[in-house]
Amino acid sequence: QNAVDAYRQAVDLTPDGHPDKPIRFSSLGNGLSRRFERLGEVAAFEDAIDAYRQAIDLTPDGHPSKASRLNELADVLQICFALMGQLDDLDSAISAIQRATTIDPSDAIFLHNTGNAFRARFESLGDFKDLEISITAYGKAVDITPTGHINRTLFLSSLGNALCFRFSRVHRLDDVEEAIRI
Repeated sequence: QNAVDAYRQAVDLTPDGHPDKPIRFSSLGNGLSRRFERLGEVAAFEDAIDAYRQAIDLTPDGHPSKASRLNELADVLQICFALMGQLDDLDSAISAIQRATTIDPSDAIFLHNTGNAFRARFESLGDFKDLEISITAYGKAVDITPTGHINRTLFLSSLGNALCFRFSRVHRLDDVEEAIRI
């Protein structure tokens, strides 16, 4: 609790318009997210979402941290969707991660998170367009991640799982063959 209180104080003591105010909100969001993960306080989760949104709103377009802050918001909204099942949270996560990938289309983490969000929506709504977007995003994440990079195995695994998932639904043999090649 003390860390979150310190983050709140830092936000409150940073004047409006100060260039560090967005990072203070982002730090508060991180602290509140950790509190939720550790203690399960739903209010902390809702406050984390609000803090991330404040950080994004205060971060000017073109700022190098804008995409990362959008990604943080998308992460917390996806967790919220997984726990609460509200499609609005997932749609908001998709919107945030799409904005992040528009800003920085070469960030493999953003692409992977895009794949996760669209796959979750496919699993909820069954729209194959979402699964296709997911597979494309995972594939791009793999393509831009060098061999030997620590995240490459995660990206490959996600792509392989999505291909096998699509195979189980539409029985395209190419999907299994591609998953095996990965």
